[in-house]
Amino acid sequence: AATFEQLHALARRTQDRAERHAMYAALMQVRDAALAERAAQIALSSEIPADEAHVRLELIAALSHQHPQLAWQTFSAHASTLLAPFGADGPLMITSEVPQIFWNGASPEQLESWMRAHVAAAMAPEITQSMESVRFHVSQRGALQASAAAFMRARAPS
Repeated sequence: AATFEQLHALARRTQDRAERHAMYAALMQVRDAALAERAAQIALSSEIPADEAHVRLELIAALSHQHPQLAWQTFSAHASTLLAPFGADGPLMITSEVPQIFWNGASPEQLESWMRAHVAAAMAPEITQSMESVRFHVSQRGALQASAAAFMRARAPS
């Protein structure tokens, strides 16, 4: 917590954009669940300058590495704010980036339903294509988990 606070204070003070971005991104890598909640709030806060609003989505994407469900919940609750800097490209971001970022934070059914509710029906082919990738990732994760469990059982003392 102390390191988080120190890094947060540094991020707030720096005037260098790249340095600030790197520090905020580092905050998103926190493992502690309570601090992760705080990091999500920071990403949505006015601490992120309006002219750098596009960074908010990047920060929530970074949060998804350690806390995928929190990142998905944060994104889906604040999608309009997070996608606003992308203007007319928002629907494209939804169909191409959102599944790649949040596949581990929501079920494939949740992702697909959310996307279909937030883009025009004409984008159905893009959703179908991105969902193939999500289902592959989920399948791969399941296979790796099964292999890891079998390995651990084989190595367990009798």
